[in-house]
Amino acid sequence: GAAVSVASVRAPGRDDTTITLELEAPVTQGQAVTVSYAPGDYAIAAAFADQPATNNTQPPPAPVCVTAPEGATAPTCAAVSGNDLIVTFNADLAPIDAATASALRFSFFVDGAYHNGAPVNFQSPGRVSVDGAALTLTLGTAVRAGDEVTIHYSASSAGNGLNDADGNPIPDFTLTVTTTAQS
Repeated sequence: GAAVSVASVRAPGRDDTTITLELEAPVTQGQAVTVSYAPGDYAIAAAFADQPATNNTQPPPAPVCVTAPEGATAPTCAAVSGNDLIVTFNADLAPIDAATASALRFSFFVDGAYHNGAPVNFQSPGRVSVDGAALTLTLGTAVRAGDEVTIHYSASSAGNGLNDADGNPIPDFTLTVTTTAQS
């Protein structure tokens, strides 16, 4: 497989010998993992290459969806695919044009991503698209499957916000769900 860079290292405690590596890209369940180490200025071990490592990655949890209010078009679930956060609504949304997609970038804020172990909050998407009941927010910092994410939406007063398939505006919402990997 391809080499993956280490994002951060958590050193062992006084009575522990485990070093935890946070990777730049996720490891999937069942994926073979090997580790190589080249000592730097402060060596902690002798150099080694292609040593098998234990992969304790669990499968992504089943989606935890919320129930939409009766008679309203509302978000219910979220999934991730790379830097895309896909929000599923309980009914189709109206298609959006390029101007609306651009304006909607400033109507969403996402909490729940991590960069080098630190939380990234109030992240605005770089791109917004709609396909049926799926709203895709393309983020600069990806959210991982299994993470809890909070999506804040503030409807535009300029009339270029989200609408349901009948043209009714989608009201402001805050959705907190555990994400799953998009299948």
